[in-house]
Amino acid sequence: MKNKIPFFKFEKKKSTITNIKKVINSGWLTTGDQSRIFEKKFQNFLKVKYALSVNSCTSALHLSMIANGIKKNDKVVVPSITFVSCIETILYLGAIPIVIDVNTDTNTVDFENLKLLIKKEKNIKALIFVHLSGYPIKLDDKKQNFQKICDNNNIKIIEDCSHAFPTKIFEKYSGNSNNLCCFSFYANKTLSTAEGGMITTNNKKLSDKINRIRNHGFDRDAWKRYTNIKSKWEYDVIDMGFKYNLPDLNSSLGISQLPFVLIDQKKRENIANIYYKNLSSFKYIILPKRPISNSMHSWHLFRIQLKKNIKISRQKILAELAHLGIGTSVHYKPLHRLNYYKKKLGLLNKNYPNSENIWKSTISLPIYPSLKLRDVIYICKNLKKVINENI
Repeated sequence: MKNKIPFFKFEKKKSTITNIKKVINSGWLTTGDQSRIFEKKFQNFLKVKYALSVNSCTSALHLSMIANGIKKNDKVVVPSITFVSCIETILYLGAIPIVIDVNTDTNTVDFENLKLLIKKEKNIKALIFVHLSGYPIKLDDKKQNFQKICDNNNIKIIEDCSHAFPTKIFEKYSGNSNNLCCFSFYANKTLSTAEGGMITTNNKKLSDKINRIRNHGFDRDAWKRYTNIKSKWEYDVIDMGFKYNLPDLNSSLGISQLPFVLIDQKKRENIANIYYKNLSSFKYIILPKRPISNSMHSWHLFRIQLKKNIKISRQKILAELAHLGIGTSVHYKPLHRLNYYKKKLGLLNKNYPNSENIWKSTISLPIYPSLKLRDVIYICKNLKKVINENI
């Protein structure tokens, strides 16, 4: 049955087509003035000093590790519940991923586990901290100070903010940091350029390094060389680089959506509240943790968990909802269960008890700005019906 309610739906803005046509008519499709404008607008939104566009969050993670000096045999800590790009980019460099179990609260790196790991393991050089689902997390919290423990042990933090736009903690946006922060503009993100990403930081040295290596290590960008008639043709390569730049066509999509980011976040928040209202008294599921006061949750995902006292399997629930025209997903199958990494790194399920319990019971429900109130109520009604009929 074709979905009546897809898991995600891209919503173009009035300026989307206009911006795309502008780029096409300019005759310059790849990285140029539109990408620079997109970077500046994104930088201003977050109130961060530097923003550098790239062609994916995977590229952003890879460049961030290089800029932070991660080399062969260095150890990089990564949570088990995250997307595969976090671990594969570690291996690109010949570094060693250390997959760590998550906490049951926010489903990201467990602070106590991290402290124990730092005491046990030598040569840990970096931590990839994932802001899962867009929940606001303060890295320098007084009780669980990830920033302090990493700084004290000379461990670099790379923030995976692919779900965290716009996410705010105590009036400060995720991405406004001295760390390197990696954003995703993939097709189903809160802001989409089809494919794309951004790296933000307040650290000039790291920003300068990434600016060089994201486009082959050139000392000058192609747009200036080809579009400025007074510009000299000659260029040089001053660093080992990659083909990770974001084209203007993609950037034009981002520019069209940026003015509506906060409006769309409010719509997502309203949808989340409807889910809470309709499902909070349903005893067979656990709802995601609400954000703390004085903060903003991006609500990129709305992830529920099934309680252990139900007899129906998650797969059965997903199949029944699909039959009723409701699109769902699961975020994520843990890294320690992915066959390639399981074998390569010798990962054992028993070492990840929290991740095991979370992923086996997690369902991501639709949440996007154009989702109608009646559709959210339809989802809640049928989710409860499917479970109740199998108790």
